[in-house]
This record gives sequence, C-alpha cells and structure tokens, in this order.
Amino acid sequence: MNWLCLDCRQGDLETALQHCEAVLDTNRQNNKAQVLKALVLGKLGRDGSQVLADLLAVDPLDHWARHASGDVETFLAQSRNDAQTVLDIVYDYVDAGFSPGGNRACWNYTIASAAHGVAVPNPLERSQLTHYALAWLTWQCRVA
Repeated sequence: MNWLCLDCRQGDLETALQHCEAVLDTNRQNNKAQVLKALVLGKLGRDGSQVLADLLAVDPLDHWARHASGDVETFLAQSRNDAQTVLDIVYDYVDAGFSPGGNRACWNYTIASAAHGVAVPNPLERSQLTHYALAWLTWQCRVA
C-alpha cells in the first residue's frame, strides 16, 4: 500500500489506479485501496462515487469512505466526531497525497462541530491535535 500512496503523492495517478486494481485483485475487501481508488478516479476526472457506495453498502461504518463520499453529516454522527477518528482520516488523506486544500474546509467544519455524547466517556473526544492538524494543513496549502 505504501507504493500506492507514493504514486498518489507523486501525482502519477494512472499508475496509482493500476496499483489500486492490483491490490484489489488480491484482496477485494481492502477498504483503504477502495477509498484510494475512488479518490484517484475523482482526481482523474472520473466518477468514483460508485466505488464508495459499494464499499459503504458492505461496511457502512467505514469512516474514511463516508467522509470521502461527501456525507460529512453522517460521518460526524457515526464517528461521534471523535478527535482520534478525525485525525486518523486526516492522516490517511495526507499519506496518500490528497491534502490539504480540498479537505481543509471540511476539517474546519468537523473541528467546529460538537463531539457526540456516549455512554462511556472518551477522554480524547476532543483534542488540541485536531487544531494542530488543521493549522498544518493550512500551512501546507500556502507552501504547496
């Protein structure tokens, strides 16, 4: 998967798409490869929404797929807007080179939204790291 992320970061999207298909040939249940395929298709000007819809039909709790599909409201509700979940997804986008500009507004909205309450308190439901990550994404936009 690392070489797939490297292809994306280097902007070699056709090779990235070929590598996505190679990964999915050996493991059709690789959620990360499916999300990356949808993102690569989008960058290539093709529609990747069906890839995400198919993934979400099988795994409706895949937070990265939900976020990538643009359904931010459901993402916030299902993930409870948990800080660690938000950070994990930010880092998934960044690792694959799909940052920062396109997602900065969404992360701003996510950070500004309240965390959803749960029966068992989560000490990390809010974290300053989300603000640091947003600042870093903003800085990346300026230097990119």
